[in-house]
Parts: sequence; structure tokens; C-alpha cells
Amino acid sequence: MMDAEINALLPGGLRDLLPEEAALHAETIQKLMAVFSAFGYRQVKPPLIEFEESLLGSISGTVGNQTFRLMD
Repeated sequence: MMDAEINALLPGGLRDLLPEEAALHAETIQKLMAVFSAFGYRQVKPPLIEFEESLLGSISGTVGNQTFRLMD
């Protein structure tokens, strides 16, 4: 399968990270987290998905076209 075919399976702006790039990504995040922690910042982990109404509220027209929806 060609890259374009693989990427077509994901929403725009998303892509898989293969092992070498994924390791670099994880290492970079770990280093940044250490720097932020040294300055007193603490980690917060919001949910990966939210209801559209609570996430966008009244600005859905402005930002709504930059989000994607999961339909149940």
C-alpha cells in the first residue's frame, strides 16, 4: 500500500508514527515535561473525546470545521 492510501484512512492532519519517530516523539515529550515540572507546572490529562456541545459551545461555527465528529 502506498503512503497516500494509508493516510487516506485517517482524518486530515493525523498520521501514524513509526517506531523511530515515535521514540523521538516520546523522548521529546519526556524532556519537555521535566522542564515544565522544574518550573512548578503539574500535568493535567483531559479526556481524548468530549461531547461537541460541551467542547465547542457557542463557537461551533468558528472552530467546528476544524474538528471531526465520531458518529454513534
